Amino acid sequence: MFDLLHMDLRRLVRDRALYIILAVFGVILLFVCVMMALTSNGDLMEKMYSLGGQVTLTVSEQGEMLRDAADAQQLLAQTTRANFFYTVFCSGGGLSVFIVILSTLFVYEDFSSGFAKNIFSVHRRGVSYLLSKSVAMLCAVTGFLVFGTLFTQLLVTLFRMPLAAGTLSDFARYFFQAWLTVVALAVQNVFFVVWTRSIAVSMILSFCCAGGVFGIVLGSVGKLFRLDLVRFTLAGACAGDGLNVFSAVVCLCWIGVYLFLGTWALRRRDI
Repeated sequence: MFDLLHMDLRRLVRDRALYIILAVFGVILLFVCVMMALTSNGDLMEKMYSLGGQVTLTVSEQGEMLRDAADAQQLLAQTTRANFFYTVFCSGGGLSVFIVILSTLFVYEDFSSGFAKNIFSVHRRGVSYLLSKSVAMLCAVTGFLVFGTLFTQLLVTLFRMPLAAGTLSDFARYFFQAWLTVVALAVQNVFFVVWTRSIAVSMILSFCCAGGVFGIVLGSVGKLFRLDLVRFTLAGACAGDGLNVFSAVVCLCWIGVYLFLGTWALRRRDI
C-alpha cells in the first residue's frame, strides 16, 4: 500500500486541479468575508451606494440600511472566528463540494486513462487501492482546512470584522469536526467513483450527500415514522456544534462502510 500511497501523494502534489480548486476556494473565502464586512458596516454600505451612482439616500432607506448593518454586526459579535469558518464552509457543505470535485477527478483519472489496470495487475487487493486514495484525500482535506482557517483569520483581522476571538479549544473542536466529516465524505466519493465509473453520476451522488439533499429527504421520511434518522448520517454529523463522541463514531462507521463497499465493488466489476 505504501508504494501506492507514495505514488498518489506525488500525483496529488503535481496535479494542477488541486491548485486551481484551492485558488477558487480562496477567492470565494475572500468574497464571503468582503460581503460580511460590508453588510456589518453602515458607513461602508453608504459609500458603496454612492459609488453605485445613488449619491443620496432617503431617511427611511438610510435607517433601514443602518438597522440591517447593526443586526449583522450583532450576529457576528455573537459568533466566534472558528464557528464562522465552520458554519459558512463546512456545515453548509461548501468545503465538501470542493473536495468532491477534487476526489472525483483524481480517482476517475485512473479508470479513464486505463492506468487502473496496471495498478491492479500488481496490487490485487482492492482495499490497498482504496486506502491509498482515502489517505491522499485525507491529506488534501487537511491542506484545505489549514489554508482556509489561516486565510479566514487573516481576512477577519484585515477587514476588522466584529467576530469573537474564541478559545483554542473552540478552534480544535471545529477543526477536527470539519476534518473528520469532510474526510468521510471524501471516502464516500472514492466509493462512488469506483462503483459507478462515471464522473457525472458520482458527482451528482456526492453533491446530493454533501449538500444535504439526501439528509433532507431522509429526515422527511423519518418524521413519518417519528424517527430521527438524520443524526446517523454524515449530514447529521456535519450539523453538530463542535466535535462530539457520537458524530465522530458516525463518521468512522461510515468510513468503514464505504471502504467495505468499495472493496466489494472492485471485486464485482472488471477493472
